[in-house]
Amino acid sequence: TGGAVPSNRIIRKRLAPYLETGIPITAQVLGKDPVNVVKCASHLVQTGLVAGINLNFSCPSTTVTGNGAGAALLEQLK
Repeated sequence: TGGAVPSNRIIRKRLAPYLETGIPITAQVLGKDPVNVVKCASHLVQTGLVAGINLNFSCPSTTVTGNGAGAALLEQLK
């Protein structure tokens, strides 16, 4: 959010319980600025900790759409 790309330390800390399972992780990324979404997704892939990225451009949550992300992006297609 807001262009922030999490540090490797934060990513490892948040993913630690899942990494211990050995099950591949897919991270979900969302935002309203395509450049920041790409930066974050690229950084996650470069860490080698995630097996895939789910780009969420259809979240209907009012918290998400109120910030101009998720399903709010579909309004820009008009």
